[in-house]
Amino acid sequence: MNELTSEQIARQDEVDNAIMQLLSDLAGRELPEWNIALIGKVRDAIEDVLCPPMTRQEFYPYIEVDEEKSGRFLLFSGYKYYPKGGWQDCRNSYDSLEEAKEAGYQICIEQNYDWWQVVDTKEGEIVATYGQAYEV
Repeated sequence: MNELTSEQIARQDEVDNAIMQLLSDLAGRELPEWNIALIGKVRDAIEDVLCPPMTRQEFYPYIEVDEEKSGRFLLFSGYKYYPKGGWQDCRNSYDSLEEAKEAGYQICIEQNYDWWQVVDTKEGEIVATYGQAYEV
């Protein structure tokens, strides 16, 4: 998984702290609490003004995510006789079918679960299974 470098995180902190200070200065007082939603709105507006000439990545570093792959495969698993049902059996999301299947086998070993299923969110269907949940 990609991660930001310590320099990129420092740049994010620098931008967010500068925006918070600007908001406090404009309000004429120290703002009572950190408000990342408000900071994000201001950051987006400043980014629209500064980029170009600066790139968006230079202004506020981020990790680019491939929307086609990101979290596309959902892993569901549980005990045969005690499924929680629906989203409560969802364990995690994965970028590839192979990762999801490997995690399914691993969670069955670690948690002694009886079954797992992988759902492809793009296709909207179950694409891999192991074991079987209790059926009424």
